Amino acid sequence: QWDEKRRVYSINFHGRVARPSMKNFQLVKAARDFMPLSGEAICMQFGRLAEDVFTLDVGNPLSPLHAFAMALSTFDRRPAETFRMYY
Repeated sequence: QWDEKRRVYSINFHGRVARPSMKNFQLVKAARDFMPLSGEAICMQFGRLAEDVFTLDVGNPLSPLHAFAMALSTFDRRPAETFRMYY
């Protein structure tokens, strides 16, 4: 829904996301015209809780592995750098 004050679209994350971020997103099942199917639940949502803390919720038909891969794709650097995994 459009937020006139901030002049941006906003998504209701039902209390699961605490901070605005360009990485926050939701996925729902859609028809061929890309309109959400009525009555369908959210398949996946990903959002920022704190500076380096995110939440990932996933449901049917996605697997946790698929959801994690999509969430990782929102980071613009290599995962090892993003998660500070050094060898």
